[in-house]
Amino acid sequence: MSTEVGSAVDRGTTADALRFELNTGNALGTGSVKWHYQKAVDQFNRLSEWLDDVRKGNIVAGDADITVAKTEAGDLWDTLNTSDRTGNVVADIKAKDASGNRHFRNTLKKATGRAAVSYLTAAEFDYDARGEPTQKGPAKFTARGFIAVDLLGFGVNVRNGGVGDAVFDLFDVTGIGRQYLGMPQCPPSGCVA
Repeated sequence: MSTEVGSAVDRGTTADALRFELNTGNALGTGSVKWHYQKAVDQFNRLSEWLDDVRKGNIVAGDADITVAKTEAGDLWDTLNTSDRTGNVVADIKAKDASGNRHFRNTLKKATGRAAVSYLTAAEFDYDARGEPTQKGPAKFTARGFIAVDLLGFGVNVRNGGVGDAVFDLFDVTGIGRQYLGMPQCPPSGCVA
């Protein structure tokens, strides 16, 4: 893997660029500081939507296309669960959250709520008589992931919501779990996640 900013990174995919950024703390690109986490979650969302359309029969796709989509979705999911070694990517997400821009977290929630990618996200679904899925619980993030464990926000959550809420939020930074458990959401000015 190349370690020079601006040079080709592995295959040159968005997942490769984000992996580089998570490992080095340096944004890839020229001219401006732009991280690849939003592009990665947007691509994961589009792939999960396409795979769900295939699952529903709305799109007819060949096995090779489905395999490529699943492989790329898996690569993006693994990357989104990669540890942020410097904290720079997480800091940018938190800054956007603080400004009211929750596009990353909202897109992640939407993407992980589709049954077609439950083999990656480990989200559980119930199926009705017609075979339509209803999500039972949130996606499960690995403990090493920058979207899974938000230690930097722990102190803020202890102060704002108490130790119990802070511990819960360590493993539910997207807030999906609170929604399904009927727990109150923190206001944008209070909690990080």
